[in-house]
Amino acid sequence: MNAMKYIMLMNLTDWLVSSSVHVIKLGTFTRDSHGNMEGFRVSKVNTVDRQRAHTLVTRTGCKARVVVTATNTNDQWVISKSDQKHNHALCTPAMTPFMRSNRAVSKADIDEAITLKEVGVGTSQVMNYLTQQAGGYHNVGFTHKDLYNALQRGKAKEIVDGDVNALIAYFDYKKHDDPGFFMTYSVDESGALYNLIWLDSTSRSDYTCFGDVIAFDTTYKDNLYGRPIMPIVGVNHHHNTIVFATAIIADETSQSFEWVL
Repeated sequence: MNAMKYIMLMNLTDWLVSSSVHVIKLGTFTRDSHGNMEGFRVSKVNTVDRQRAHTLVTRTGCKARVVVTATNTNDQWVISKSDQKHNHALCTPAMTPFMRSNRAVSKADIDEAITLKEVGVGTSQVMNYLTQQAGGYHNVGFTHKDLYNALQRGKAKEIVDGDVNALIAYFDYKKHDDPGFFMTYSVDESGALYNLIWLDSTSRSDYTCFGDVIAFDTTYKDNLYGRPIMPIVGVNHHHNTIVFATAIIADETSQSFEWVL
């Protein structure tokens, strides 16, 4: 390709929503994309006495890259730099269906798998059935692990929906015991819980007295749902940590933080 100026017919707004970009100067956006073999494996993975089974090395320090740039003058992207020199064997056409970016479990396959699971069919047997139905592993579009993960996500969503209803009912009950209790939440397009924040009358009083400086931490993710739990804290006149509010957010994007604060 040799860094040719190829105009990519891609909508600027849609691309920005789903990709990370860097502002290199006013009105200019760029994205530097590398292959999945860029860089090297972290050293701790190569320890001899590692308890987990060693896996194949998948990072070879490959320098292949494509840089695309866009300006506000039009809604088009330009390939400004391209390096196609790989230091590893490329995926063969026969193996491309098994690349992670090409694999996905369709809703129809998930629904069929759930129906089979409900009558006692094991996941391996479900996978074999779907593979035969598609005409082979190259046509099914996903692996056994992909199917297992998709089924587990469905189970987790059922648990989440039930727990959310119970949590909101509990918070509504708390309002009767504590008139100063406050809770609000937002939902996504499907009606599932997106962000949630709550605080009681003690927290509101503490914020009035000591809310000049606040801090928050989103490192608490060790929970069933993998959602960041975000305590909003401060320090009182005894230098003790106090909690002003607690939030459960969908992700660690600026939109979620703005919603909470």
